[in-house]
Amino acid sequence: MKRSKIVESYFNRLENSENCKKWEIISGEKYSLFQKGKRSDITRFFIDNNLDVSICKFRSKMDMMMDYTEESDLLIIGFCLDGEKIIDYNGRHKIAAGDVFYFRPEDDYRIQTDKSDFLYYFLDLSCFGDFIHCSRSCNCKKSDCSSYMDNICERGEIIIEKVPYAMEMYSDSIREMDNLEINNFLDYTNLKGQLFSCLNWFINSRLGERKGRNKKKKGYGICYGRKARKIIEDNLEDHITVSEIADILDISEYRLQNSFKKVHGTTVYDYMRRAKILRSKNLLRETKLSVMDIAHKIGYENPSKFSTTFKEITGYTPTKYRKEKQD
Repeated sequence: MKRSKIVESYFNRLENSENCKKWEIISGEKYSLFQKGKRSDITRFFIDNNLDVSICKFRSKMDMMMDYTEESDLLIIGFCLDGEKIIDYNGRHKIAAGDVFYFRPEDDYRIQTDKSDFLYYFLDLSCFGDFIHCSRSCNCKKSDCSSYMDNICERGEIIIEKVPYAMEMYSDSIREMDNLEINNFLDYTNLKGQLFSCLNWFINSRLGERKGRNKKKKGYGICYGRKARKIIEDNLEDHITVSEIADILDISEYRLQNSFKKVHGTTVYDYMRRAKILRSKNLLRETKLSVMDIAHKIGYENPSKFSTTFKEITGYTPTKYRKEKQD
């Protein structure tokens, strides 16, 4: 398999630009750009031959043209973690903190940014060749049919949305990826696992949204995943169980779990845990409630269990997290 020419072109431009320093790391490459006394960092992870992932931390203005490569079918997915960016492609599009954008360019495009943090996925679909098959609804029987990926977005289309609630739970771990020390094979596989999990969640979510709309009349089970998420988010202060959610929706636990996994890429229980911790992080930052009160407010009767779960998911104790975020 070949690497995407358009992605290689972008990084070659960075490497050849003035005031750019590049060095190899175990998981890929790192670039530091120095402009007007400010340093911007881009960490490039080689996840697969047809997939690049980059974490970009821009601390000065950047203005870069990207050349469209005709033989490429590039899917770009970008999560804006902080700041904002302008993409000039079929008009000017502003992407701000909390947005996700994705598109498959069919022409040159321009990126302008200033003081922003982004997570990028560059997936060259043309590298898959025979591995991308038609959807069941497509009768063309051609191995190069793009109907499957059209369910995410069509060529030439750019979509900008608010990051779904589920994605917010990954924000802190994404921010910390750039600072992870890769000292051994286990560290490397753990990083790749996190990056793949995030991508898998996104693609599952997008395909589930489209399929859910297309098959709504047939009672397609995807809708239960969305309904379950709403029930969880409305009952974070209660100790609601998976069984109770299934009862409310009048379906089996198996069907609930299956539908939920297709939409959100995780189990109902794991989503509940992470949603509760996300709520607690907001309370720790924005209120003066005690850790015990916050634990009770999100449905934990045992504050010790809350602290253990909080540290497992965030890497901090609740007290340390509050101190660092309020300083």
